[in-house]
Amino acid sequence: MEPKCLPVYITGIGAVTPVATGVDKMFDALCKGENGIREIPEWKKAGFPVSTGGLVQDRHIFEQEQEIYDFYKSRKAVFAVTALREAFEKAGGAEAFRCDRGGIFLGVETGRIDIQKLFRMFLQSGTPTCLDSRKFGISSFHYLTPGESLSKQPFFIPSLLGRVFGISGEARSISNACSSANQAIGEAFRKIASGALDWAIVGGSDDMVDEYMAIGFHLLGALATGMPADSLSRPFDSKRRGFVLGESTLLFSKSL
Repeated sequence: MEPKCLPVYITGIGAVTPVATGVDKMFDALCKGENGIREIPEWKKAGFPVSTGGLVQDRHIFEQEQEIYDFYKSRKAVFAVTALREAFEKAGGAEAFRCDRGGIFLGVETGRIDIQKLFRMFLQSGTPTCLDSRKFGISSFHYLTPGESLSKQPFFIPSLLGRVFGISGEARSISNACSSANQAIGEAFRKIASGALDWAIVGGSDDMVDEYMAIGFHLLGALATGMPADSLSRPFDSKRRGFVLGESTLLFSKSL
């Protein structure tokens, strides 16, 4: 006899994307054919071989969550809190999610130190041929605040959302490259459908548009180049030339 599969419902959705903040605005922008891929002037000026990306343009969300951004210096933290506020509004509030038979399941990658700070840390920690790991560790205390250090860990976003919204229960970060959010959604679905949990916050949150990602993926030959910015991202096109770095958050609230 096959195990019974309970129904799972999406009760709310929140989004922060390069084309718009908010699910309704995002949907309207996509229907109009708007594109979130733009040229990054700083990268072009610096001579980067790739100078495009999908950056979130909405500055208002950083003003609204200024305390969080000032302490953690994390764009994806602001994205996640903003998106979950919207998801809860659409779900009728957060009260139904403040019980222990639930959890937060997010696809989140490990964060990266600002490249300028990292460069200065290396300069102070050795020579071009030798790195003093002890000096490097000590220098990190001069350049990184406790909030910045914490925000680089994959578990950070689920724990932050739990504290901000008063949610307890299971907290799961999945860091598995491009499949992270899909895996998180599948894991939450399985647990609700099996009756192990009554609700879940699921999705993904990341900020991948930085120098590390641009240099690394360009060396792999994975980033799209040689086309106008608004034509670069074409994942299902036979003429695609690679992918484009981006940042966004899309969160769902699920329940029985």
